Amino acid sequence: MHMYATHTHTIMCILSVRMSIHFTVLICLLALFNLIPVGLRVVAIQSVKMGLYIAMNGEGHLYSSELFTAECKFKESVFENYYVIYSSMLYRQNESGRAWFLGLNKEGQPMKGNRVKKTKPAAHFLPKPIEGKGVVTHTWMHTHTLTRSNTDLSSSL
Repeated sequence: MHMYATHTHTIMCILSVRMSIHFTVLICLLALFNLIPVGLRVVAIQSVKMGLYIAMNGEGHLYSSELFTAECKFKESVFENYYVIYSSMLYRQNESGRAWFLGLNKEGQPMKGNRVKKTKPAAHFLPKPIEGKGVVTHTWMHTHTLTRSNTDLSSSL
C-alpha cells in the first residue's frame, strides 16, 4: 500500500521509517503496505519493507508492532464518498461508544484516534491494489483537499 497526502498543488508523500510517519514534500519515497484480511471487514496493515504492523494503543496513539496483536486490527469500511476509513477494533470512546479512526493531519502526521472523525478528510483513504511478485500490496492515497471537482481521481491513482 502506498500512502499519499495531497494538498493544493503539492503532492506530499508519506514514508514509514521505523513506522513513525515522516512528512516529505516533492520527494516521493514510496511506502508500501499490505492489507491483510484477519476477519470479515477486518484488516491488519503491515509495512512491506519493515514487516511492522500499524497499531493503536489505549490512548489513541498509532505505533508500530513487530507482532500482530489485537491493537493491530482495524475495521475497514467504505464511506459514502467511496473513501475507505479504518477504525480500531479494540478501542472506542468510553461514554459515547464512537469508534477511534486512523487518520493523518494536513502535515502528514498521525492523529490520535479519538480526535479523528469519520466524516473528516483526515480519515479518508483510497487503497489501490498493486500486482507484483505474486503478492498483492496496496497503494494508500490519503486526501485532505482532493475532491472530484478539482482532481480526476483516476489520473491521480
